[in-house]
Amino acid sequence: MKTIKRMAAGLAVLALSTACGSGISPLPAPALFTSPEPLPTPRLSPVFADPKLCPGPPRKEREIQPAAEPSGWETLWTEGTQGTALMDAAVTADGTIWAAHADTAGQHVPWRWNRSDWTPLTLPENLAEVQTVAAESKDRAWVFGKRGNDGYAASYEAGRWRVESVPERDGWPSFSSSGPWAADHEVIHRWNDGAWQSRKLSFPVQALAGFGAETWAVGDFAAARWEGSGWRQIGVPSLKVPEDADVLWDDVVVLGNGQTWVFGQASWEEAGPARDDNEPWIVRRSFGLRFTQGTWQCVWDLGTSEAEPDGEGGMWLVAAGDELWHRSGDGRWTRQRVPVPRGWSASVTKLALRPGTVEVYAVGSAGPRDSTAHGLNGVPVKAHAMMWRFKG
Repeated sequence: MKTIKRMAAGLAVLALSTACGSGISPLPAPALFTSPEPLPTPRLSPVFADPKLCPGPPRKEREIQPAAEPSGWETLWTEGTQGTALMDAAVTADGTIWAAHADTAGQHVPWRWNRSDWTPLTLPENLAEVQTVAAESKDRAWVFGKRGNDGYAASYEAGRWRVESVPERDGWPSFSSSGPWAADHEVIHRWNDGAWQSRKLSFPVQALAGFGAETWAVGDFAAARWEGSGWRQIGVPSLKVPEDADVLWDDVVVLGNGQTWVFGQASWEEAGPARDDNEPWIVRRSFGLRFTQGTWQCVWDLGTSEAEPDGEGGMWLVAAGDELWHRSGDGRWTRQRVPVPRGWSASVTKLALRPGTVEVYAVGSAGPRDSTAHGLNGVPVKAHAMMWRFKG
């Protein structure tokens, strides 16, 4: 089956922000990751897929039909400037939020929320092509992005940055991060005692997520689970779709109760009446794969590329720009919308759970529905960066 390698984080473009200074002093010249050669990893017995084949998608109706509910989400913050967005976010147990902010000039830089307002943080060496962020507290965070043809990992510790290069492997690095873990292509990096340790997997990682001590990496019809001493391969079922279908692996979410979901989408050409533009008919179907007790369940048409635990054994999904689906711990599906001013529409780009709570945050942008022109950052020019919260 033909597959497409998905870049695990959104593209970040252009140069340094004019964010106000933060009193942060950069450390000396950056170096490569502490362990440029992957560390040896014990071979753990693999877990095979059951079932090995998922049935094909239904022709007409969705398998899941969530019931509409009044929104329990509240607007926490709206930026006054237009043409801005929050592209990624991580929430720590102390309530600090780290985010990647996109401004009108197309610059992506890290911001930090202290429960009442944002502080832009200046990265050393004019590094502004931020892809994704991860954080542990207000004093410890990691920012990943691009520098020239290579990537970088910027570690923030107690008010100081340390920048380390990530060599180009297959095109430029595209990071997926989860707490102290990061992945670029087939190499997994773990932050341990103030340094990065690297291990190599047998497949290019396209999504990475963890909950508590459990971490999963997925990509290209492959999955692996970290079990303290090493990575255990988890068999992933095949999809009953045409052999020439293109398959994207979008996200993985670990719910912390022995349950993990993997999300993606498949597309293929299908015969039909001639189109007016003589282009082929393309079928696109999304899927979710639920893993529990060694068995996979396949669900079609969940339509998400972003998912997050709800802290109670369930999860939230971004099903559309402003529509969020919720699956409770007992399997009940519902849907809600994030609130926006009348006449506006929203685009949620990232969900983030505050560890140890049932608070879930959503970041993105919102603006007038008739706003069609886009800025250098890909955000509608009339959109405002926004953040919402669900308190459970």
